[in-house]
Amino acid sequence: MAASTLVAVWSLRLTYNSYRRGDYAIGAEDYRWAHVRQSFDRLLGTHGVIRTVAWEVFNLAFISFFQLGLLYQISVPVRQMITTGNEEEKTWSFGQIMLLAFMALLLAMEAIADRQQYELQRLKRPGFLDAEPNKEYAASRRAEVEAGFVYSGLWRYSRHPNAFCEQAFWTTMVLFATDCAWMPAAHMLLAGPIWLIALMWASVGLTESITLSKYPLYRAYQMKTSRLVPCLPLSNAQVVGSAYKRQKKSE
Repeated sequence: MAASTLVAVWSLRLTYNSYRRGDYAIGAEDYRWAHVRQSFDRLLGTHGVIRTVAWEVFNLAFISFFQLGLLYQISVPVRQMITTGNEEEKTWSFGQIMLLAFMALLLAMEAIADRQQYELQRLKRPGFLDAEPNKEYAASRRAEVEAGFVYSGLWRYSRHPNAFCEQAFWTTMVLFATDCAWMPAAHMLLAGPIWLIALMWASVGLTESITLSKYPLYRAYQMKTSRLVPCLPLSNAQVVGSAYKRQKKSE
């Protein structure tokens, strides 16, 4: 029941975040798909049967079947707990309580990261920053608006805190499921999180390449901030030292 509740909260958070971004509007799509289509155009040309068929096959295989299969696979641990769980009253162990608390924390952090990113995108719209009634808040976000990307809050410690929380949430769900006595071994349930991590790693790479092409200052942010796992940002001395070592290796 607790795991099902967390998944329901995850679904509501994801649905709400997509709604406020306008993802459900007619004709709306993730901005990255335009860049994926451009890659197809560079490889196969902008017209022709081969290009059209290749895109439709990709659309069917990846956008439709693969992503739906991924959603099913990451939910397998919860489904297993529901369908094969012990119906008798069970006392949770300290470890299970900690895992549930950690998953709840990850959901909260993901919601906060989404909110911080959404707020910056809102303020980037023409006239929104100057029209913001809270002038102190507007002043605190002005540098980020001008830079073009969020780097404060949770984004100070990770360039993609929401992606990290997403991956950690479903991986922890597997640990929680296998900690229950009636569950199979962990390796039987890890397919979903592994697929998710691989997909999000590629997605993050595409997102960063697009962001870097639009906002040159993003390179400095990349040098100081962890890609996924939250940790303290590097100091200027550490960044310069790392750049120097890379330069010496390339010589």
